[in-house]
Amino acid sequence: MIRRMPTPIKLNVHKCIVFAGMIFFSLLSSCGGSKMSPGSIQSGPEGSYRVISLDQTPIRDTQPSMILDLNQARVSGNSGCNDYSAALVMDKNTSDEIRMDSVMTTKMYCDDQVMAVEYLFLGNMTKAQRWSQSGDTLYLSNAEGTNILIAVKTQSQ
Repeated sequence: MIRRMPTPIKLNVHKCIVFAGMIFFSLLSSCGGSKMSPGSIQSGPEGSYRVISLDQTPIRDTQPSMILDLNQARVSGNSGCNDYSAALVMDKNTSDEIRMDSVMTTKMYCDDQVMAVEYLFLGNMTKAQRWSQSGDTLYLSNAEGTNILIAVKTQSQ
C-alpha cells in the first residue's frame, strides 16, 4: 500500500504580514482612544429632558424623554412607546462630541403615529454627533451640523 504524504500548505508570507499588521493596527486604534469611561465625563448635558422637536419639526402628542447620567455614561428614558437605555459616549478632547451606542428597548407596540415618533427619535438619537445647550434647551446635531433633536430640561426626579 502506498501512502501519500499530505500536501504542505503554501503560505504567502507577504499576505500574512499585511493581514497581521491590519489586525494589530485595528486593535491599537480601538484600545487607545480618548473616549470617556463611566464616571470620567466632567461636564455635559445631564439630567432629565423632554424632546420637543425631531428633524426641525415640533412634536406635541408623543414626547420622548431622555435622562442623561454622566456618572454612569448612560442615557435612558421613554421613546414614545417603549423604554430604552443606551451607552453615552463623549470625547474628552472635543467638548461638544456625543454619541449614543448599544441602544436597548422594550418591545411593546403602540399605534402607528406613536411608533413613527419613536422610530424617528431612536434613529436621530443614534445619529447625533454634537451637542450644545442654551439655558435649559439641549440641541443634538448630526455630522452636517443640522439640529436633529431638541429637548428641554424637566424637573429632576
